[in-house]
Amino acid sequence: MSNGVMSRSGLRRIRSEEKNWNNMEDEDNYICYLEEEHSVYMIYVKPIYYVKQITFKLVLGEHYPFRKPGMVYSMDLENWREMKNFYRLYNSSMSERYKEVTGDDCMCCKSILCGDNWSVKTLMKEIADEMKGFLKIKERMNDKLFSNILMKRDKKLPEEIWKYIREYI
Repeated sequence: MSNGVMSRSGLRRIRSEEKNWNNMEDEDNYICYLEEEHSVYMIYVKPIYYVKQITFKLVLGEHYPFRKPGMVYSMDLENWREMKNFYRLYNSSMSERYKEVTGDDCMCCKSILCGDNWSVKTLMKEIADEMKGFLKIKERMNDKLFSNILMKRDKKLPEEIWKYIREYI
């Protein structure tokens, strides 16, 4: 991921986009800001469910918006990880839960940050919305895991009740 200087057109685009951020109904869910001197756009997702904090850093190189930005994330603002770790489904059980929640096989393939899906028209708000959406998907996956664990531990409830619980989640 390059730390190149953002182009003037990229900077104009971000500044123009930021003017509209004040009117967004989702502003309670995340905070976004530009670190112009580092050519970095930060998206801080406010705490939800099991995630205390998560920050996404988009590195906007000289070719932005014509090429997708590089992106990393951190749970503590000290240890930054590549996005491939965020998208990774670590085992077959996670893959099954992801497919059960979304109907898709791959988290990365649907992302607007995937090179095949990137468009010059993609807005930072769309990226922020996508990251928030992926966190909600992960939340649902954790709920399904938790219900599976409970179901195995507590056999007192009839299978039909567990079926309704799983459908709800």
